[in-house]
Amino acid sequence: MPGSESKTKSQSTREAVGEDILNEFQQLRADVTSLSASLQRFGTLQAEELATRAKGVTGEALDESLRSIREMRQKLDGLQQRLEGDVRAHPLASMAGVLCLGVIVGLLFARRN
Repeated sequence: MPGSESKTKSQSTREAVGEDILNEFQQLRADVTSLSASLQRFGTLQAEELATRAKGVTGEALDESLRSIREMRQKLDGLQQRLEGDVRAHPLASMAGVLCLGVIVGLLFARRN
């Protein structure tokens, strides 16, 4: 029965190759799972880093806005003091200017109606 011995060897070889393929697929599945976990950790770290950067940029923008508001407030305070000084120095001229401005605004609104 030399033919049955060769069938047995051929069958055991196929079984060995099948087991090797199965082992390779199991290893591949484990590697893909590990890769997926690594990519998820990487994505999480990237998201945390971007959130930290965004907070930093937001903080810088807030600081810059507050600085600009302080500067504008100082300029407005200076302008108000200068205007008050001019009105105190020339009260009649200031009243005449305000009166003329009021008449002009009144005429503009009267024409709209």
